[in-house]
Amino acid sequence: MVMVDTSVWIEYFKSRPRIDTHKLDALILEVQVSTCLPIYAEVLSGQMNAQTRIIVEEIFKAMNVYNLDWNQMDLWEKLSEMARRAFSNRIPPCGLVDRMILGVCKEYDLQLWTIDKKLKTLGEFVDVACV
Repeated sequence: MVMVDTSVWIEYFKSRPRIDTHKLDALILEVQVSTCLPIYAEVLSGQMNAQTRIIVEEIFKAMNVYNLDWNQMDLWEKLSEMARRAFSNRIPPCGLVDRMILGVCKEYDLQLWTIDKKLKTLGEFVDVACV
């Protein structure tokens, strides 16, 4: 199962994407694509026309959705610790939403498909397999 990051979805919906859209199409058809609420919110926060928004919402409804219990204090401590460890190892820290995505991937042992270099670097540092 692959968690597809916002950076990939942005490219996927561009008229001239920098990714292999056929690969993502195949994963979608094979029901191998997953998401989480932070990615859903990021993607739907972007600028898009009404027709694209409908397509995006349909794609996301068909995906496996994985989330953590965002109301648990120990989860937020883990996300904070992830940033502290990155700083202490001279790894560029990612924003909170990216750390939330990594937390989901770690919890459910999901691969992460991202083209965000900082996210990929931190993902590999915290033992998330990045595609």
